[in-house]
Amino acid sequence: MSETTYNIKDLSNLKYISVVYTDLNGNLHEAKTEIKHIDTEIIELYFKDRKDCNIDIQQMVTIKFICEDGLYKAKSTLKKFEKIDNNIYLSILPPNALNKQQNRKYYRINLKRTCVLICTDAEGHSDAFMSKMVDVSAGGVLIYQLESMFDNEFVSIYPAAYEYFNIVLFLDLDTVLKLSARFVRQVKAEKIDRYAFEFIKMKQADIDKISKFVTKEQVEQLKAQKQSQIPNIGSL
Repeated sequence: MSETTYNIKDLSNLKYISVVYTDLNGNLHEAKTEIKHIDTEIIELYFKDRKDCNIDIQQMVTIKFICEDGLYKAKSTLKKFEKIDNNIYLSILPPNALNKQQNRKYYRINLKRTCVLICTDAEGHSDAFMSKMVDVSAGGVLIYQLESMFDNEFVSIYPAAYEYFNIVLFLDLDTVLKLSARFVRQVKAEKIDRYAFEFIKMKQADIDKISKFVTKEQVEQLKAQKQSQIPNIGSL
């Protein structure tokens, strides 16, 4: 984790802001907010009223800026707290220094399963490759063993030659997702190129589907691991 100085306006692709605050009983709560107004002088946010919204404004809060390039975190001062109709409104001083966090928001699981990578260049020409996943989460995927769809040969690609990427995930018989992705890095492992992609512009419904699938697979893998550790009584 490294501290980087940003103005609020420098945060690209800001998706939403989350605020961690303390209620009057000293309990911590986190609220995902909507942005009413934001500039270098004040951040105005709001979210739906709920039972834990008894807030002392004389406190420091933690602000999480969730952007497409990562998670930024800082502490700042809560200046104003209002309940209007069914919403809570917060006014917070913008911080100058933000800590960029390593994004571990989504659990990643090893999964050897086929997917499809679609690469599109600036002129709109697309190439599609069958591939295998190394691991996957609701935040992204690591793939390897790219196979040409036309001649069934394993290939390596030059990601910089493309402008856009899509990943097609086959989670189960009823769930196939085509997701926009950003190329992150390319690494070689045992002479096989691996390509890491981050999912972008995701719908919450797709995030929920992947998270549910990953949780289910994690449970199945843990069950299989425990079963493998049970001794065979007949062989004792």
